[in-house]
Amino acid sequence: MGLNLKHVIAACKYADGILAGTTLACEWILFAAQRWESDLKKQGTKKFPFVFDMERADRACRFIEKMPHIKGEWAKRGETLRLEWWQSFVVCNIFGWVCDRTVYDHDGNVLMEEGTRRFRTVYLEVARKNAKSTLLSAIALYMLVEDGEVGAEIYSAATTHKQAKIVWQDAKSMANKAAGFRKHYGAETNAKNISVVDVNSKFEPLHSQGETLDGLNVHCAINDELHAHKKRDLYDVLETATGSRLQPLILNITTAGYNKAGICYELRTYLTKILQKIFQDETFFGLIYTLDKGDDPFDRKVWAKSNPNYGVSVYPFDMERLARKAEESPSSTNNFLTKRLNIWCSAETAWMDMRAYDACADPSLNELDFIADPVWLCVDLASKIDVNAVVRLYKRVIDGETHVYAFPSFYLPELAIEKSTNSQYSGWLRRGLLTETPGNIIDMDTIEDDVVQ
Repeated sequence: MGLNLKHVIAACKYADGILAGTTLACEWILFAAQRWESDLKKQGTKKFPFVFDMERADRACRFIEKMPHIKGEWAKRGETLRLEWWQSFVVCNIFGWVCDRTVYDHDGNVLMEEGTRRFRTVYLEVARKNAKSTLLSAIALYMLVEDGEVGAEIYSAATTHKQAKIVWQDAKSMANKAAGFRKHYGAETNAKNISVVDVNSKFEPLHSQGETLDGLNVHCAINDELHAHKKRDLYDVLETATGSRLQPLILNITTAGYNKAGICYELRTYLTKILQKIFQDETFFGLIYTLDKGDDPFDRKVWAKSNPNYGVSVYPFDMERLARKAEESPSSTNNFLTKRLNIWCSAETAWMDMRAYDACADPSLNELDFIADPVWLCVDLASKIDVNAVVRLYKRVIDGETHVYAFPSFYLPELAIEKSTNSQYSGWLRRGLLTETPGNIIDMDTIEDDVVQ
């Protein structure tokens, strides 16, 4: 590696620090570093059709660092962006891994062409104030002018126009401030887009309120704060609109949220299974910066796990101020946990500690082992939309201590599943976690039969 590959070196050092335990990180980041190390060793093998192109990775990083700061003290001093090691790791992964041969499916159809980018979907989950939008804006400009795509369509997407404009507006401000960028690429900043007329490429905000989403030909889509997407419609449209591109990229960057039934948590769950090697998807890359199970969210020593820019753009005194408020005000606790520590909660205000609740789960329990124990049967019914629940609570006394074991069943009518904005229902149905009854109204006979049985 020469000096011109400083960002690749930074990415390697970042991964090495995590693997050695000298860089503070949660288990998901450790898994990602292990995946990186494993993939580097697999290069050139028969079953792994990807190689890491160091120059390609570093070139993307160098481009980003030519973009100017547009806010705060760095902008005031006229400085350009400077990637931290973790950001170099993100960018190098996205742009460095390429196919070293054409990949075919079992029927001989081309899946990925030689020389094209390996990762097509990215999921990055990190707490607020870690310069997410700034990094996204610079990446969007790179995709617009340096990715070799003629007629590139780049979109900053969100469910509201205001949210969709955040990344796009930052990119526009960067382009306006960088005269050399506009002159070199022939880029024009307009009221509604950033365009490069010579190659017919454009970057513009896109939202699902009052807009038609037909006819999109997406080269790169950026979903900022994906947790705020109450429906999955926009995401699905963008994902399916990449079909005619050789190396499209869907970038999803978010903080934690409250809706565990939405598309954001679905992608998060998908990523965790990849990182745990439960299944394989070589085109999906992601990082989750959060606390580990058992970490005390008010232990100042673990905050950097959720905030890789801790001490850079995340100021310790600001975290301290918000932590004290959260400790004294229960209504502020979940906001602090989700936004500043990137911990998913079940509601905006705390009713119970859901991490403690989740920790009680034991998949090895078998209900047949509790037949001789006293049981309370709890039923919560609805007719059309809400989930019907039947929960069996078994009581068992062990060494003088009472334990309660819960075994739930859930029911919904067919039409409620089809029309619901809950993106998880179909997956839960396939996994046997949800029972579907025919029609648009719940079949109470089905529930009654199960209860009697």
